[in-house]
Amino acid sequence: MAPLKLDEVTWIPDDAVEPTIQLDEALQRLAALDELRSRILEQRYFSGLSLEETAEALDVSLATVKRELRAARAWLAVELRRDPS
Repeated sequence: MAPLKLDEVTWIPDDAVEPTIQLDEALQRLAALDELRSRILEQRYFSGLSLEETAEALDVSLATVKRELRAARAWLAVELRRDPS
């Protein structure tokens, strides 16, 4: 995936606005609960770093990145399936 240039505009279709907001809110909750897991997700999915690059950037082992990424993705999946009411 090519990096997004800062001068490009990303359009979110109307039907994707609510899921995008829900994802953002869930990521904010994760950051409050576990900063490392949050930062690993950010590095992998928003910065596009490899597992190895993420480990180096966060000064943790590759095994830690793999373990915490699995846990963060599992937490996020459960959180996004929750009934908002």
